[in-house]
Amino acid sequence: MFQQKAFTLIETIVTVFIVAILASFVFVQINDSINSGKDAKRKADIALLANAVVSYSADHYSNKPIDEDGCDIEGTCSSDIENSLKLYLSTFPKDPNPAAHYKYRSDGTNCFISTILSNGKIFEYECDIDAVASGLPVPGACGVAANTPSNGYASGITNWPTNNFCTAGTVNPVSPVFPGQGSSIAWTCIGDFLGSTITCTAYRAQDGVCGSREKRYADSATSYGTDTICTIGTGSPASPAFPTKGASVSWSCLGINNGTTDSCTAEHTANGICGTRNKTYADAATSYGTDTSCSAGTSSPASPAWPAKGASTIWACNGIFGGTNASCMADHSLNGVCGTNAQAYAYNITAYSGTFCSAGTSSPASPAFPAQGASVSWTCVGVLSGTNATCTASRAAAPVNGVCGTRNKTYSYSATSYGSDTICSAGTSSPASPAWPAAGSSTTWSCLGLNGGTTASCTAVHTGCVLAAHYPAMTCGYQILCSQYAWCPCSGYDVTYGRGCSLPERWGSPGSCSWESVCIKDNYCDWIPCTRTCVQASDGNFCMP
Repeated sequence: MFQQKAFTLIETIVTVFIVAILASFVFVQINDSINSGKDAKRKADIALLANAVVSYSADHYSNKPIDEDGCDIEGTCSSDIENSLKLYLSTFPKDPNPAAHYKYRSDGTNCFISTILSNGKIFEYECDIDAVASGLPVPGACGVAANTPSNGYASGITNWPTNNFCTAGTVNPVSPVFPGQGSSIAWTCIGDFLGSTITCTAYRAQDGVCGSREKRYADSATSYGTDTICTIGTGSPASPAFPTKGASVSWSCLGINNGTTDSCTAEHTANGICGTRNKTYADAATSYGTDTSCSAGTSSPASPAWPAKGASTIWACNGIFGGTNASCMADHSLNGVCGTNAQAYAYNITAYSGTFCSAGTSSPASPAFPAQGASVSWTCVGVLSGTNATCTASRAAAPVNGVCGTRNKTYSYSATSYGSDTICSAGTSSPASPAWPAAGSSTTWSCLGLNGGTTASCTAVHTGCVLAAHYPAMTCGYQILCSQYAWCPCSGYDVTYGRGCSLPERWGSPGSCSWESVCIKDNYCDWIPCTRTCVQASDGNFCMP
C-alpha cells in the first residue's frame, strides 16, 4: 500500500512567501496599468482645457480669463471663468479622482493649467510657451529685491537695484513698480507646479522731517495750537509737552522704513522781566536780601553789585530765545544829614568852617552866614527818595550888660505906683514884674545881662513916716511927721512908763482929717488913715473919737 507524506512547516512558510511575492508583482503591474490610464486621461483633459483657453485668447485679443491666485475648475473658479471656457467645450473634463480638480491660473497674459499625476508630480500646461511640463511642487521664494521695514531702500534710491524678485517661482506682476518714499510695494512669487505662493514686499525709506512745531513761540503763546509734530515720520515721544517760558522741548521724527531721524526742538520765548530788586531801597538797607534780579530772563551781569547809598546799580534781564530785554535799576536811598556847619556860633565868628551836609545835597547850595543874634536854615535833600533834613546855624548876639531902669530910685511916702518908670534900660528883669513896695519898704530885682553880659541889681524904695523929733520931750506933746514936716499930737502918754501916749489924738492936714497918730515905742508916733470925726482946732484939724 502506498503512504502519502505531508508538508513540513518550513515548506509551508516558503511556499506562502513565494506566492506573496508573485502576487505583489502582479498587483504592482495591475496598479501601474490603472494609474497610467488615469494619467493619460488627465493629460488629455489638460490638452482640451488648453485648447479652450487658446481659443478664448484668440477671440479676445490674446487676453485670457484672469485669476492670479489660481482656482479649481468646477470648484473655486468664478462663473465668469468657467462660462468663458464652456464656450469652447461641450463639457468640462473631470479628474479621474472624484475629489480632485484641474487647476487654472492666469494674470490675463500667461496661463497655467495643471493636474496632479498618480506619482505626485504636477503636469502643467503654460500658455506663453504653448508647452507642457511636469515636476514636483516648488514653493515660491522671494528674491533679494524684497526687504523689511528695518532695512528698506534709502530714500534717495529711485529704481530697482536688482530684478531678482523671486529666487523660486514666478513673479506676479512681472515688473513690480519701485516703491515711493516711505511706502512699500508687494508682489507674489507663485510656486512652480502648484507650489505654494509667497507674498514679497519691498520697502523704501523716507527720512523723518520735523513739523511746524519746530519753531520759536512768542512769550504770550500757551500751546502748540494747530502746529504739527512731524511733517514726515513718527514723533518720539508721541506728544511732546509745550515748553515753559524760556525753555525748549525736543523730540525726534523717526524716519519711515529705516529712514533717517530728524531731531526737532520747539523754543518758548521769554521776555526779560525785572525782579524784585528793581526798586528803591531804604537808606538803612545793607543788601538785596531775598529779592531777585530777574523774574524772567537772564541777568546781565549775573550778580549785580549792591549800590552804595545815594547811588544806583543797573542791569539787564535779557530775554530768552529772542525775547525782549528789560532794563532794571536798584536805587539805594541816601537820607539827607546835616553837616558840621549846622551849629550855634559865637557872636564874634563871621564865617562857616565845615560842611553844610554830611549826606545829601544842600539847598541852597551856599547858605549865607547868620547875622548876630539870628539864624540861617537850609535843607540837606536826600538822594533817590531819601528823606530831607532841615539844618540850622545860629549866631549869638553881642553881649549886653544889664542896666537898671528908672524904677531904681526912692519914691515919696505919697507915691502909689511906679508910674511910667522902667524896670531895666538894658537886660531882662528878674522877676519880670517887680511888686510895688509898701510905704517904708523896698523891692529889689535884677536886670540880667544878655548874651553873657553882666547883671545889675536894682532897688525901688518907698518912703514911710519916720519921726524926726519929739515935742515936748517925754510928754504927750507934738511930733514932726517926716514926710510932711508937720507936727502931730501924741496919741497919749503912758504915765506908768513915762513915755508914749495914753490918749488918742488925731491930726489932719488943713481942711481935712486924713491921719491919726498911733503911739509906738520910744515916744514915736506913726500915722494911719483917720477913721474918726474931724474937729477943727486952733492948731489944726483933729480926728476925734
